[in-house]
Amino acid sequence: VAVGSTIKAADVPKLKVKWSFAYQGGRYGQPTVVGNRVFVTSSSGMAYALDRESGCVGWSFNAGTGVRVTMSVGKNPAAPSGYAAYFGDYQRNVRAVDANSGKELWKTNIEKHGRGVLTGAPTLYNDVLYVPVSSWEETISSIDAYECCTFSGSVVALDVKTGAQKWKSAVLPEPKPYKKSKA
Repeated sequence: VAVGSTIKAADVPKLKVKWSFAYQGGRYGQPTVVGNRVFVTSSSGMAYALDRESGCVGWSFNAGTGVRVTMSVGKNPAAPSGYAAYFGDYQRNVRAVDANSGKELWKTNIEKHGRGVLTGAPTLYNDVLYVPVSSWEETISSIDAYECCTFSGSVVALDVKTGAQKWKSAVLPEPKPYKKSKA
């Protein structure tokens, strides 16, 4: 199907696989298509830029820990190509890599709380990268020994050239326990 075309229901049985790409790990993030590249991430810790026409790997990047978010791609004056791909990992690091080569431009840890998690795609606007931070806390709060409600989500703004944090804002007021566990 040509870029920009519309698939009609009658066309679906006529579709054929053009190429496929198998890789290790869960594929939580959606593919991002920019120009002739398809950018994908994996919970195995890998990020890839694939050729849109052939499926061949243009570059791969090993984050060293799982990557769960959809990559965002946009202009970055510090990138040799002028463009960067942005994504977050399981350790709450946000990374910028050159969109053409996959070479890391910067890495910034945006959350120290161990139950924080990056699940949403970063959003680029006017040289600022906005990153949503969520929580895994609800998955462990059923364990009596865990002191619940010590974290809430936030939004972090980063400078796209350096990864420096501009600001961070909690989405809820200071979290507080609302009841006591058996422990």
